[in-house]
Amino acid sequence: MSAPRRQDDAAPDVAGLRQRLRRVAEDVAARWGYRPLHVPSASAESTLARAAEWGAADAEPAGPLRLVAWGPSAAGGDALRLCLEVTGSASPALEAELIELVRDVLGELGLSPLGARLNAPGDVCCGEDGPCARCLGHLEGLEALLDGRGIAHRRDAALTSATGARSLFALSCPGPGGASLGGGERHDGLPARVGLAPTPAVGAWLDLDVLAGAVLRAGTVEAAELAPRGAALLLVDPEATAAALRIAGRLRARIPVEVDHSGRPLAAQLADADARHARFAILLGEEELAAGVVTVKDLDSGAQRALPEDDLLDLIQAWSAGARPASRP
Repeated sequence: MSAPRRQDDAAPDVAGLRQRLRRVAEDVAARWGYRPLHVPSASAESTLARAAEWGAADAEPAGPLRLVAWGPSAAGGDALRLCLEVTGSASPALEAELIELVRDVLGELGLSPLGARLNAPGDVCCGEDGPCARCLGHLEGLEALLDGRGIAHRRDAALTSATGARSLFALSCPGPGGASLGGGERHDGLPARVGLAPTPAVGAWLDLDVLAGAVLRAGTVEAAELAPRGAALLLVDPEATAAALRIAGRLRARIPVEVDHSGRPLAAQLADADARHARFAILLGEEELAAGVVTVKDLDSGAQRALPEDDLLDLIQAWSAGARPASRP
């Protein structure tokens, strides 16, 4: 009987890509002034409720509150979602801000320009015949702001949210497939409902798995970029285990290190280290133990050197910084 699949059970490269997307999105959001929150589900209500719980809005109620959360989608299953929420203004500038922020995330990932489908926000003031003059003016204001920022958009009167409410925008990455990456809508009544000061609000969400698929199809992120590249410590002789653990412990203060305890032939260990995108292979065997040295191999250039353990970190840092490796005679 197989164990149940957990939310984070993913192939290493996919898991690494998800982590990369999270780092990029959070870094971009931080540049826009968004504060990260950990939430049980990445939804507008969950994010604002956690903000209220932690007292994130103790400042002047009229001031803006910008939040970013990452986690399982409220829909459940394996879906991962990034939730962005901003409060404090009914201006369409907040929607334009969120859309441009998403464009910056895509730009960091090397994806093509963002496309947005727009609808009027909708309210109790709107009848069955369509948006009222106020909501239509809001939409026109958003369109003007996006025009000024060079963001492509078009109107879509049929755009709705999962709850059936009129949605404000949907986001996609132009190109083959043009999959919907996410969307956004007004949440003006939500802050007061979860215990925050009554204030206008708008939120956006990104489906991180759809975004990951777009990145993989575009080939804009190399596998080696998905995690920091470090060293693989390869045991040529089992007698070197204690030395390997000591060396790995010293190096991990500065770089990632994996120790291969498999006992496989060196060629197999080297091939595996390369497949895992390690930058360096550190070889420990009978010859190294007898001489009191280690052999380090640059897996990018193929160069290798034997040197005392105390000099190992300096050499790795020099090669990482771009110093030209000299092959061992």
